[in-house]
Amino acid sequence: EKKFEITTLDFKKNLGLISKQERALLETKLDKKNLIQLGENLRLFKKYFDAKLLIKEEKKDSKFNEFNVIYSKLENKLFSWFLKKNNNSNFISLHQSFREKGIVMCIGDKGYPHLAYTTIMMVREVFNCDLPFELFYLGESDLSLKNKKKFESIVGVTLINLETMLDNNILKLKGYDMKPFACLFSSFKEVLLMDSDTVFLKSPLTFFLQSNYIKTGTLFFHDRQVKDFHFGIFKTSNFIKSYLPKTIPKAVLNLNILNWKTDHEQESGVVLIDKSKHLVGLLASCSLFQEGYRDILYYYTPGDKETF
Repeated sequence: EKKFEITTLDFKKNLGLISKQERALLETKLDKKNLIQLGENLRLFKKYFDAKLLIKEEKKDSKFNEFNVIYSKLENKLFSWFLKKNNNSNFISLHQSFREKGIVMCIGDKGYPHLAYTTIMMVREVFNCDLPFELFYLGESDLSLKNKKKFESIVGVTLINLETMLDNNILKLKGYDMKPFACLFSSFKEVLLMDSDTVFLKSPLTFFLQSNYIKTGTLFFHDRQVKDFHFGIFKTSNFIKSYLPKTIPKAVLNLNILNWKTDHEQESGVVLIDKSKHLVGLLASCSLFQEGYRDILYYYTPGDKETF
């Protein structure tokens, strides 16, 4: 397809201005089978999101009004599942509400709650770590009253029903689909997202001290190297490679999955993200779990892993 360029928004000079190409993109309905179009829309959203973060005060002029209209259109178009409530009327206010650091887990009666409980107690008692936990479940029927009381009895643990944050009638999330959304809607600025069956050999606090995390705002782990006969050998690899531009960083070129060494690059049992730096990237991950896009995702990959 024709190369699509997103120009840098100089909000001091051309606040609210948008090119004809960007305007056409803004007005075009999303095709839930077109990942290239989704990427173009997300890059356009990031352009306005980043500019809006830099604006310290509301301005009452036509350019600023047009800027707000464009931003709102993009947000509503891309994230219709976002429930605007309380003080979080948009992703700017959500971004500004994040505080401190903590651990996020997705749980449910069918999601090994006994393992989650054991993991939390391990963090508390073995490593004497008092990082707060936020445990997300999906709807009132997902977690029994008995299990709710058990988790609530632990100091520093908060339970959150994810369906109070998003419209699951639109998304129809289940299972692993929850993970990027739990990370997104956690109150923590720095989120350590972990599976309930994760076993730490050191305190989880050590992750936040890693030099590469401090530098980049993310810490990811490789999955085991495997040629996946279920998905077809290198089916995932070729799928990801087909969407990359011709010029990409050397670190990306060296990924095992792009060199046909494995079909599983990313492990999502532990994911560390500083949302103050990577909120739009996290929104991109969430976007892939909308109906239509999710069909493509699950056809080529085992689930949430590679979206990070």
